[in-house]
Amino acid sequence: MTDHDELLSILQVHGQNFLSSFEGSLGRGAFNKKAIPVQFRTEEIEEEEDEEWQGIRSSSESVSEEGIAHSLTGGTSIIILDFEENDDEFTAASPSTSNANVIVFSDQVSISNREQDITTKYQGKAFMSSRISKLRENTSFDIKKTSEETDEDIKERSNVQNDALLHKLVHTQLLSGSLNSELELTPAQRRKALSGRIVELTGNAKLGRGERLVRTAEHNKASKRVREGLVQKQKERRAAQLEETKNLGNYHPSLKRLLDPDSETAKPKKRVRGLQMGIGSFKGGTLRLSRQEINSVQGQGNGMSGRGRGSGRGRRGRS
Repeated sequence: MTDHDELLSILQVHGQNFLSSFEGSLGRGAFNKKAIPVQFRTEEIEEEEDEEWQGIRSSSESVSEEGIAHSLTGGTSIIILDFEENDDEFTAASPSTSNANVIVFSDQVSISNREQDITTKYQGKAFMSSRISKLRENTSFDIKKTSEETDEDIKERSNVQNDALLHKLVHTQLLSGSLNSELELTPAQRRKALSGRIVELTGNAKLGRGERLVRTAEHNKASKRVREGLVQKQKERRAAQLEETKNLGNYHPSLKRLLDPDSETAKPKKRVRGLQMGIGSFKGGTLRLSRQEINSVQGQGNGMSGRGRGSGRGRRGRS
């Protein structure tokens, strides 16, 4: 026997051993439902109807208890499984082998985890801050519970609300001539006070400044001489009031703004970021230059260089 024949025989034996391990599955898969006689299937269905349903059982139990061996013409024995388990090649799995994963959802967060989250957030903000002193601060602090409020917190909140209400009453009712009937005001003064309250409600003026804004708008309609006289008179009154305060010993430089009723809070000057031009004004995306600025760049003077008489070329005489 040559080496080639020996290798073929070994390969054939190995193939037969490999196919013998799949005899059960091949026989079961090769089984055709049409090959079963109609009488046998009707008898099997009648037997299944008589039995009581005892739940889903594994394939091994169904084979051992309900499997029936029938010999056909070929002499081969075929095990017939339950119809419901063998339908479409589906086998019911035993409940013992399936273990469900149980997941518990809980919204209760421990105080220690909450403190750790807040501390981590505080440390991140301190690290990104430009102040190095914040890194050295102690990050341990007490967490205030919003549900528990002390009597002092409630009292402080009520005091703040009362202060806001008192401020509104003082500026809208107590100092308003339009709402106080005991004051003997002329119809013009009452009308100005009412107009001032309306201006305050629209949001164009702060509380207590609406009437002053109405009077200022009315004064601006007067002639220039009258307006200058009114402004001069106001300055004299303010100077007299300031002098009286100094004589009484109640003056302080920080109170100078309070003594001036028309003084407004200093508005911060808008800073133009980036490089600024030395000349001109940049508005609406356009650089505006005056004639004088253009001449200064070009090196021309402001004066007009005119020619006088005789400055031009004279006529040449005939020779």
